[in-house]
Amino acid sequence: MIYIVRSVGLVAIVLGVAACATGGASAGGPEAVARLERERASSPQSEPVLRSLGIAYYKSGNLKDARTALEQARKLNPRDGTAALYLGLTAEGQNDFVTARAAYSTYVEYGRTSRVRHALESRLASLQRKELQETARAAVRNERQLAQVPGAPNVVAVLPLTFSGADTSLKPLERGLAELLTTDLARSSRLTVVERLRLQAVLDEMKLQASGATDSSGNVRAGKILQAGRLVQGSILQQGPQLRVDAAVIDVPTTRVAGSTNDDRALDQLLTLEKNIALGLFQQLGVTLTTAERNAI
Repeated sequence: MIYIVRSVGLVAIVLGVAACATGGASAGGPEAVARLERERASSPQSEPVLRSLGIAYYKSGNLKDARTALEQARKLNPRDGTAALYLGLTAEGQNDFVTARAAYSTYVEYGRTSRVRHALESRLASLQRKELQETARAAVRNERQLAQVPGAPNVVAVLPLTFSGADTSLKPLERGLAELLTTDLARSSRLTVVERLRLQAVLDEMKLQASGATDSSGNVRAGKILQAGRLVQGSILQQGPQLRVDAAVIDVPTTRVAGSTNDDRALDQLLTLEKNIALGLFQQLGVTLTTAERNAI
């Protein structure tokens, strides 16, 4: 089954690029494919022929042979933007989002058509989300096997905090503060902090499967799936103009609280509050910061 590119504008632009790259003969019909196969037999190291044949295969729905021809073309000329573009389309059609992103990135760097570059720049973000979703699905499916291998203690995942208070406009702080803490904890060379988007993809997948990912046991499950040795979870309490944040470090293998920290500040001192929590977490994680790392926080 061919993956259909959802952006109609991108499709139209790509068709124009293909016509220019192949002299208008890349419609993918049997005659065009047969002619290009003969040309490849005569000139097996011709990059333009391999590129045109790959495009023709792609348009005929033959993704397997399209990928082979386009990969060969790219080996002969790594800077061929058109070959990279169609390799990306082909890989995306095969749900190989890693290869698709790499190929599209090559077009963004070397491609000649600015409209395609701009379209692909926004498409790359969408592909990253799809890639993370596929990885998360695979990880959740393999949860039992992953849970048998404890995560390293220096691998840390920061979960969204839980907000409670009268001003519901502050609820986005659940993820906002978690993102700031993730950034600050990653400043230490002694820690490997799970990327926020990867963490969120696993949490979303667990919710889709009605796995109860928002409770404490679900948090530990997420940590095991992510191969994290420790988790950071916590809460935000609004009391009038004041915010209180409580954060705990959870040891994933034992599910026990390994340490905790807290601070409370006025809302207009939110960044100071976050920095104090980050420094407290470093202490609970047993991490001594260098002068440069501390100054960066």
